[in-house]
Order: sequence, then structure tokens, then C-alpha cells
Amino acid sequence: MSRIAPETPQRRPPAQLRFTATVGTLKEIREMATEMLEAQRQWLPEFTGRAIRPTPTIGIPPDVVAVEVPLDPALAIHQRFGTLVAQRTDS
Repeated sequence: MSRIAPETPQRRPPAQLRFTATVGTLKEIREMATEMLEAQRQWLPEFTGRAIRPTPTIGIPPDVVAVEVPLDPALAIHQRFGTLVAQRTDS
């Protein structure tokens, strides 16, 4: 059985542990991947001299209204089919 060492006040948990119970933005995910690559670089010789390409952050205009979206695409499909089944059709 695997055990995770308790976090000490001087040390933050690795990025992958900070993200286990949340959904990050694309920027946060890229930062996490970069941090993980740097932390594991000594065991990844094929990435010597390489880095994750920086990309611009995509902004969301302030007038955009958020909508409820299931995190799982299968749930979104299920919800859509349920809506379609409930609709009346003209015969």
C-alpha cells in the first residue's frame, strides 16, 4: 500500500497533488506540466535542452456569462439526449 508523506510547513506538495481535487485553467495546467517536467528532468533524458513552449493566455471578456457544463463529456451527451427525448416532435 502506498503512503504519502505528511506535508511539512517548509515544503509545498508537488503540483500534481495540488490539482487532484480541482480543475485548473489552461495556464495553470501548463504551469503544472512545466513544474513537473523540471522536477523529473533527470529521469527524462529525451527532454534535455527542451522546454514546454510558452503560449499566450486566453482571456475571457467580462461580459461573457458562464453556463453549467458537466465535467464529463458523456454526461453532457446524456443530458442532451434526455432533452431531445423530452421534446415534442411534429409528425
